[in-house]
Amino acid sequence: MKLADLCWAAGVVDGEGCISINKNKPSSRRGCINPVYVLLLKVTMGHEPTVRRLHALFQEGSVQPRPPRNSRENASYTWIVQSLQAARVLQALQPYLFTKAKEAAVALSFARLFRKAVGPVPTSPEVLVAREEHYWALRKLKPRWRFYATEAGNGTATAHKRHRRTPTRREGP
Repeated sequence: MKLADLCWAAGVVDGEGCISINKNKPSSRRGCINPVYVLLLKVTMGHEPTVRRLHALFQEGSVQPRPPRNSRENASYTWIVQSLQAARVLQALQPYLFTKAKEAAVALSFARLFRKAVGPVPTSPEVLVAREEHYWALRKLKPRWRFYATEAGNGTATAHKRHRRTPTRREGP
């Protein structure tokens, strides 16, 4: 891939992308006893050619259209890449990312925890703890999580209410 394409893609991901680790509850139907963590890279935009170009450049993931929900909204398109595919894309983009550089570093560190085994192989407690730490480390880098505390380090979060000024009654006329 050309350097110009990598730099362009990094700019799009920096501006419009989302790097996250989703945590799904264990499914008793599938015989899971531990949470399932999934690395995700998403870019959602209203400009379909840009999203399709990202998909074509990396040949990873898929593009999902979303029709407008009402008459005031435009259609949008999401390029979504998961797990090892997301790690490969982020590895290629990492030298050129700026805004999401720290998020990409946490995501790539998380990707190193992926198992090589296929099938129902037990996950060690150390790996489960490391996955949870990466999950919270990435969340704390997101602006909306600045009002949440994870100081205990045990993966629990408690909401901080924003301080609202209470109107005071004016004295005098």
